[in-house]
Amino acid sequence: LAKWREIAAVYNHDDMLWAQAVVASAFASPLMSLEHLEKAALLFVKGGRGVGKTTALKLACSVYGNPNLLMFSGKDSPETRNLKLGLLSDVAAAFDEMTGLSPQQAAEFTSSLTQGRGRGPDRLDHLPPGRHRPDGRR
Repeated sequence: LAKWREIAAVYNHDDMLWAQAVVASAFASPLMSLEHLEKAALLFVKGGRGVGKTTALKLACSVYGNPNLLMFSGKDSPETRNLKLGLLSDVAAAFDEMTGLSPQQAAEFTSSLTQGRGRGPDRLDHLPPGRHRPDGRR
């Protein structure tokens, strides 16, 4: 925990409020279901290359496990994204490099996410033999 806090402290500057919001959202996500809040809250982060967007997303995901397994990518198929969302349920989801999606794909995905499709009970029984959950557990 001490090492995580040391890394997170990098964002403790007024010009890094956007990164603080990304990390804070990870801690807030499990609380949404307790109060029957919206099915999804979307936080869009944009900026130039090398400003630390991916690093902030990985730090947020690391609250729950290996960020490399928990991150979503524009290269993920719609089925993969929906399966991961279902498995992760109330855990914050981070989507990186989604600029490759067409406007139609982005609209469909956003609509699906905010309507709660893809999120739900664990679907471990649907994983093929030998496959692992996105959080690394079997």
